[in-house]
Amino acid sequence: MPMLDLYFELPYETEDILAELGYSFSRARMTLPSSQRIPQRLSELRQQIEELLPLVTL
Repeated sequence: MPMLDLYFELPYETEDILAELGYSFSRARMTLPSSQRIPQRLSELRQQIEELLPLVTL
């Protein structure tokens, strides 16, 4: 297992940690709004998403 994966391992389930803080957790597919407008700085946005996406569990 890569060292980075071990760094983020927690001894408790996500749901348990959030419950202690008064929150809940759920996974759901999101339907996001779409637009025909091309955003300014699209390439910067794309790069930021690609950098952050590996940190998200799909």
